[in-house]
Amino acid sequence: MTILDERRQFGRRATTVHAFIDVAARPGVACVVRNLSEGGALIELFQATELPGAIGLRLPNTKIIIDCEVVRTTGNKLGVRFKPQHGSIGAEARRALKSAGETLTA
Repeated sequence: MTILDERRQFGRRATTVHAFIDVAARPGVACVVRNLSEGGALIELFQATELPGAIGLRLPNTKIIIDCEVVRTTGNKLGVRFKPQHGSIGAEARRALKSAGETLTA
């Protein structure tokens, strides 16, 4: 893939934020956010788990849950698009990520 083939709207940053995936009526699924952008994330599960197309990404040590749409699944990795605020991550979620030791820029 060349730079011209890149279709992502936002740049990505590598991360190692531990988080949880929330799905209604199920316990949280532990995961690691491997990269982030203003519009989405690559999430790695500790084991492959079947999940619906709409999930919540719960950030560490917060009550913040970012609504996500699963756009790609490869083994134990999920590519997700953030749903809130016109596809961008919200200010409250950005602050939570920053407190988790990450900075996110467009």
